[in-house]
Amino acid sequence: MSHSENAGHPEFEALIDSYLLGRLNAEETERFEKHYFECPECFRLTAERAVLIDAVKAAGPAPSAATRPARGTAGYRRFPFGWAAAGAAVLLGAVAIVLFLPRRPGPPAFTDSGNRVVRGGALEIVEPSGLLQKMPEKFVWRPAAGAAEYMIIVEGIDPVWTAQTRDTEIKIPAEVAGRMAPGRLYVWRVKAFSAEGSLVAASPAVTISIAN
Repeated sequence: MSHSENAGHPEFEALIDSYLLGRLNAEETERFEKHYFECPECFRLTAERAVLIDAVKAAGPAPSAATRPARGTAGYRRFPFGWAAAGAAVLLGAVAIVLFLPRRPGPPAFTDSGNRVVRGGALEIVEPSGLLQKMPEKFVWRPAAGAAEYMIIVEGIDPVWTAQTRDTEIKIPAEVAGRMAPGRLYVWRVKAFSAEGSLVAASPAVTISIAN
């Protein structure tokens, strides 16, 4: 599921904090992940919220009156009341969320896979890539943690070829090779899925071309 940069998904954006704090059930979590893995804007917002929640947890509780610098002493600064009140409300609300609501072990890891950000480790392509002297026999990639099945997508041919496998390589069928002409550019990538069907990693897009 994708959308333009200016479009929004309020239904999913409202679930970001609950997702990061482990408050969604398994069905809600799977639905949320399937959406934001394919939605660059929601993924960006989720990554930003993960950083903010980490910062709030790292900041710890606000200093007490006993440890706060007194008026007229070094370290004392006066802020407009409106700013102070708003800042305190935001901080207290965030701290309350972090301290008193059920939490997952930690915010998910976000990794730049080369052409997009994915949750978890990036999936590494082995071969083929770049300009090739002959038609490749197979596509090969490195295993991804937690992966039970892989999906390969090859674009630039008509129709686009997709296939699933439990291995970390797949032989190019003769029918597909017959549709790949020398001198043209093709792009291929791999996605890794867990046994439950959730996306756990994705490779960068790799370009190949067969010499004339």
